Amino acid sequence: MRRTVSLVSLVSSLLAGLSGLTACGSDGAGTGAGGAGGEGTTAALVYYRDAKPIIDAKCATCHVAGGIGPFALTTFEEVSSHAAAIRGAVEAGTMPPWPADSACNSYYNDRSLTAEQIGTLVGWVDAGAAEGDPAEEGSPLVSPNLRPLSRVDRTIAMPEPYTMVEQPDEYRCFVMDYPGTATEYVTGLGVKPGNAAVVHHVIAFVASGSLVDTVAELDASDPGPGYPCFGGPGFQNPGWLGAWAPGAEGYDYPDGTGIPVEPGSKIVVQVHYNSLTSGPQPDQTSVLLKTDSAVDKTARLQPWTNVAWVGGTGMEIPPATNDVTHSFGADPTAFVNGGKPMMVYSSFLHMHKLGQSGRVSVKHTDGSETCLLDIPEYNFHWQGAYQLLQPVVLQPGDKLSLKCTWDNPTMNNVSWGEGTEDEMCLTGVYFTSME
Repeated sequence: MRRTVSLVSLVSSLLAGLSGLTACGSDGAGTGAGGAGGEGTTAALVYYRDAKPIIDAKCATCHVAGGIGPFALTTFEEVSSHAAAIRGAVEAGTMPPWPADSACNSYYNDRSLTAEQIGTLVGWVDAGAAEGDPAEEGSPLVSPNLRPLSRVDRTIAMPEPYTMVEQPDEYRCFVMDYPGTATEYVTGLGVKPGNAAVVHHVIAFVASGSLVDTVAELDASDPGPGYPCFGGPGFQNPGWLGAWAPGAEGYDYPDGTGIPVEPGSKIVVQVHYNSLTSGPQPDQTSVLLKTDSAVDKTARLQPWTNVAWVGGTGMEIPPATNDVTHSFGADPTAFVNGGKPMMVYSSFLHMHKLGQSGRVSVKHTDGSETCLLDIPEYNFHWQGAYQLLQPVVLQPGDKLSLKCTWDNPTMNNVSWGEGTEDEMCLTGVYFTSME
């Protein structure tokens, strides 16, 4: 039976959402000189020419001194000392973390290794992990399928530093003022962690209107900066601006689209802290926003699940059971888009720690199916959203379908809930309306 490691719960209601998320490495897909990422004679493979370009692009953004990785991989000595572990991880597909099945769809910011890149790293280790000549270092990996954050218009920081209390994992929400004086559109998002050694994951929500008072009450209810928030941000009907994990440099939303933020809104930032590699340390993280005064198409981050599950029925996971599966599908256009077609740009999948696998797809009225996201081995520690290289049109009558599978080794009946011992089965889409 597989078990997952905790990361972050996404939302608690049907009005959260998603955005493209990258982590732990750029989407390098090119090749270094002499064989990085390509074929080559195994005996001739060396670190500087063949292995280093792959390690730099796919591993070293997390595995760096002071980073979230448990050890650094930035020098030959560091890499060679972990050569056997690297070989095992890349061959098993556990590193770099990229849970999405490439047979389902293709995405921006894909940090997975190609078969050729895996072969290069495995072959380099098997050949003795030779250093090679630093003067012959391979070219950096380059990919056309990146959508980095193109500019920063607003930087919104935690009001004061915070040092985690719970260990090794703590989920804390911080409330920040949005400084805009007129409605603006968030068209890209990044995060600047105040302390990369402990910040493992960040999600930014927006609270407007009556939710501003609700957020203020939550913030005041707990001493110190912010308030605890394992499940969602702790209030109903939040909007989700985006998410970040280590290694990401931020990203733009699809061209011409953006999420509106009203003046007077609060930005609620959920930070997942992890102290395994460094112990508790102070952090003061900032959210970096690209904003525009107008966009061609207003976007929404729309969650999707079975309302009956949220109400407590139909998603039961009995004790001491494996491979328990629940599924749901319905036409979202009538509920969220006035019966008009939707252009879907990205999707995510969220369960808690018992989750094993899940799939999100569009079932069309003609009987065909478009896979949006398939995660055959779900890992709570590495959640994210996946921005499609080619957006998908969802017509009225089509169904947005969701399927989740769990193992429950406990003696408890488990169903939908906010707590660490509860479960969820939730997806969502970043979409615009098609008039």
